[in-house]
Amino acid sequence: MQVVNGRMPVIAGVIDPATDRVIAHAKVARSLGVDAVVVTAPFYTLTSQAEILDHFRIVRDAVEVPVVAYDIPVCVHAKLARQTVVTLAREGAIAGLKDSSGDDGGFRYALLDLADRPDFFLVTGSEIVVDNALLMGAHGVVPGLANVDPHGYVRLWDAAKRGDWATARAEQERLCRLFEIVWVAAGRVSGGASGVGGFKTAMRSLGVIATNVMARPRQPLDAEEARRVDEILRAVGLLGSGRA
Repeated sequence: MQVVNGRMPVIAGVIDPATDRVIAHAKVARSLGVDAVVVTAPFYTLTSQAEILDHFRIVRDAVEVPVVAYDIPVCVHAKLARQTVVTLAREGAIAGLKDSSGDDGGFRYALLDLADRPDFFLVTGSEIVVDNALLMGAHGVVPGLANVDPHGYVRLWDAAKRGDWATARAEQERLCRLFEIVWVAAGRVSGGASGVGGFKTAMRSLGVIATNVMARPRQPLDAEEARRVDEILRAVGLLGSGRA
């Protein structure tokens, strides 16, 4: 909050397995002045869609700050059903949705169902189908790969906004090639470590951060894997071209 100093909105993740714990995190975030909070479905214990509805309603009533729903079943092992999202949006319990479910069909239906709600936003968390999502009418994109190549996603966004879909597709395909850094260490480490480790190793090579070390027990990419990441960076024009 001090770094941003009011220049742009700050949205804080307050993700936790249980509703009351999410509320506690959200109240701390609100006391610091955040503009909104991001909430997933509860996890670890299995929950029904009815319980997920109550989870978001209770959080929204308790924290007096806009709530953004984050649909990421690969991590929380519960999918936000289409009707759950629509119900929460129409009730005003959530202000927007970040969809990282990989269910592009479900995302499209949510866009259609809520087309009459200009106050509600739907963004994709995908790195590799952003052009498709924007063509469907998505209001934005939150790709982890943008930490590595933010300029590429800005170019893609700008091309889509002016209706230049050929340019948007070409930029997306370049970013798809860059996204292959997430698989460099696959098989040796966990999928999460390979993905985040690929991002962090690339950011280290680009001078954005000083280390590719992750929170334990995740293992960082080794020297050979880092070399392969650098090869991909060079192939897409991020190393040795000054483009980054």
